[in-house]
Amino acid sequence: MLGQPHTDSDKLNSPSDYIPLYYGIIAFCVTIILAAVARTYRPPMLDGFAHFMSDQGNTYFLWGGYILLIVAAAIKSKWRDIVLALTVLAVITLIVQGFKHTIGFVPRPGGGTEGFPSGHAASAIALGYLLSCRFRKFSVIAYGIAVAIAWSRVDAGAHYFYQVACGSAMGLLTSFVIERKFNCTRSAHRIQGSVGSD
Repeated sequence: MLGQPHTDSDKLNSPSDYIPLYYGIIAFCVTIILAAVARTYRPPMLDGFAHFMSDQGNTYFLWGGYILLIVAAAIKSKWRDIVLALTVLAVITLIVQGFKHTIGFVPRPGGGTEGFPSGHAASAIALGYLLSCRFRKFSVIAYGIAVAIAWSRVDAGAHYFYQVACGSAMGLLTSFVIERKFNCTRSAHRIQGSVGSD
């Protein structure tokens, strides 16, 4: 797990390794519910908050989150964790932009195209997963911010519900698959190294 200490006797798939995924699935379900009602039930007092989270809040979360992951990994010389974070960021960007440019005709609620999927939702949920892996105690906060960003894209009129739902699913699935691949490979190498030194 990102940032978690491993020993040679660790199992490749410990149940505790999936806690960030469980939190992510809950966050995804909450996102679905909030996004589904965002355009039908819109308290005026939340308009300002929605626009902030859709714009500046998203920027602060992404920049701050990735800088935090990189600095925390660098302090402990966990260079693979830095590569993991940057890989997730790059792959999410490529997937989202690939979809947007391939099926760029998909409209947005306020006009314009390239509405599918929501890049904000995908990036925020993916980062929420990585932060949950590294800072387990702050999982609810990390995912809470990610959910607020995803919801805000519907409430602010930037995306339709299904675009946010698909973006959130892409972000969580991509981040999970890449993180599992990185850490299963790491654990396998450590076990092989232990066997070779016996």
